[in-house]
Amino acid sequence: MFSRKIITVILTLFIALSINAQSAKYKRAEATFRAGGYNEAAALYKESYTHPSNDNTKKAEILFKIGECYRLISEPKKAVNSYKKAISKKYSDPIVYLYYGDCLLQLSDYETANLAYEKYNSLRPSDKRGQLGLKQCELAELWSQNPSGYLVENVRPWNSKQSDFSPAFLNSDYTKIIFTSSRDGAMGKKVSNVTGEKFTDIFQVELQRSQKWTKPEVLPEGVNSEFDEGSTAITPDGKEMYFTRCITKKKGKFGCRIYSVKYSDDEWLTPTNLKLAEDSSIVAHPSISPDGLTMFFTADIPGGYGGKDIWKVTRATESGDWGKPENLGKDINTAGNEMYPFIRDNSEFYFSSDSHEGMGGLDIFRAKKTDAGYLVENMRYPLNSSFDDFGIVFESENETGYFSSNRVGGVGSDDIYRFHLPPMRLAIAGTITDVDTKEPLAKADVKLIGNDGSLLTTTTTEKGNFKFSLRRNTQYVVVSSLDNYLNGKAKANTMDADESKTIEVALTMKSYEKPIEIPNILYDFDKWDLRAESTSELDKLVEILNDNPNIIIELGAHTDFRGDENHNNKLSHQRAESVVNYLVNKGISKARLRSRGYGSSNSKEVDKTIADKFNFLREGSLLTKEYINSLQNEAQKEIAHQINRRTEFKVISADYQEVKSNRSNIPGQRNE
Repeated sequence: MFSRKIITVILTLFIALSINAQSAKYKRAEATFRAGGYNEAAALYKESYTHPSNDNTKKAEILFKIGECYRLISEPKKAVNSYKKAISKKYSDPIVYLYYGDCLLQLSDYETANLAYEKYNSLRPSDKRGQLGLKQCELAELWSQNPSGYLVENVRPWNSKQSDFSPAFLNSDYTKIIFTSSRDGAMGKKVSNVTGEKFTDIFQVELQRSQKWTKPEVLPEGVNSEFDEGSTAITPDGKEMYFTRCITKKKGKFGCRIYSVKYSDDEWLTPTNLKLAEDSSIVAHPSISPDGLTMFFTADIPGGYGGKDIWKVTRATESGDWGKPENLGKDINTAGNEMYPFIRDNSEFYFSSDSHEGMGGLDIFRAKKTDAGYLVENMRYPLNSSFDDFGIVFESENETGYFSSNRVGGVGSDDIYRFHLPPMRLAIAGTITDVDTKEPLAKADVKLIGNDGSLLTTTTTEKGNFKFSLRRNTQYVVVSSLDNYLNGKAKANTMDADESKTIEVALTMKSYEKPIEIPNILYDFDKWDLRAESTSELDKLVEILNDNPNIIIELGAHTDFRGDENHNNKLSHQRAESVVNYLVNKGISKARLRSRGYGSSNSKEVDKTIADKFNFLREGSLLTKEYINSLQNEAQKEIAHQINRRTEFKVISADYQEVKSNRSNIPGQRNE
């Protein structure tokens, strides 16, 4: 009895100590997470998860926090697994669906991501981040299928199995480049509890005469330290570097600051903390304007718009003190994170964000200054992906440079990529066919007329094809011509072209070997005045005549056979004259127009179009009095009469030349 009591007490004590130990481990995980040590926190959370005292609610909470650790160090696959398990255990906070969707988006699982965002929207309809997620899924699919003109390649000689990111140019000819890396060879020997990799240092590579890059070499001690060194920026004269340093303290808390270091006599001097914003835990990612008087940077200074914002400071001279930080405003900054600013020589501003409309993760954006603020534009795929894309730099005003990404297919966790935009190639390609037969028209003459005064000509192939190269910022008209055909016309422009493309056009041409009916030319009964409904079709005829300035046409009006023949002849002539008068009033020379009233003398021949529309009429039949009277009923006969009542035009000459006025023909003027 006594020994049983002792055993019970010992077991109770053991369980209590175990629970306390487990509680201490969880508390340590929480403290490490709050300090930003996400990699270490994930391991601690996992150790605390398995304790028997944890119920499903506690386990769901721990799984969610493990997912958070992986999300915050950009390991979306591991994060997805943890979030999914947390959801299966009924984790109560709807935010799990948002972050689950964000990580699925990074993995390009758009279908499941959409479901997660829709679930979040149903639970938190007032939070715009769910709608943003749905939009990002849509854009990621769209832009992946319609890439911009940039070409992207991994700079494998620079990249390691660890993190390599944030390149910057050390000289003006771009042959010396520095970047940040956690590779072997870094000065810091400790492992970061944030990333699980070594503390990062700044490395340098140089392009040799053989056009091969040297192996990355770590910059000397002083610039680099036992802590994390991050993104850099070089002044225009190349004599001073600004860089990020994040210092880890004993309690696990860390802070990032921007330091300045000068280069003199072939060596880097002692760095100085700029102390731009002491009330911020994060001051990082410097970028210097071309004149050296403005510095842009990332910070979490109070008074911002959300997470990390982009700020700037200015100074009066290159040796002056930096002023007070100014937020770049709501056009740039959001409730999320804006980071890695870069200002180009052409004053275009670039940055990365996870909350502007993009493809997922951090995307690179371009911002152009306008009178109303900044106009922000996503740089699209392939510069952006569903993963994190950041730290872009350009070679002066050239569309060439480098950026960082942790996208699939890299060498390590973060890699450096090179990009360039090939010369823009613009073209127009088309096919010309007969509008009725749909057959291609070979050997048609084609002219390309630009509003810049350019004129190019070609002829179509046996398949009716043609192609021209185009210039930027130009409006074009394509005109096709062929014997016994009305000219074809199409328009194209390259005013808004921002990438290589070929404009596809399809031109049709109408043969005028037979009369061409003008549809919908309507008159009141026994009248010759044009009804208002007729003008739209006649305006098309005006356009045809303007596009074919060498043709002379006959306007022929027809009636059905009912009524007095003389009256029908007179009425049809008056109707034809009404059309001529309309065209003259629209600026067509009367010398190009003839009118004729045919009465009921020319019955309409049923063509394929008419036969397809009215199956009781046979193709090739003439709608004579005898044929119409043979039809089955009055409704069919009335349709046939209506077809006969038509206005047509036919080309009777294609050699009209406009007679230009001559001063010698003007009375009272002396011929000079």
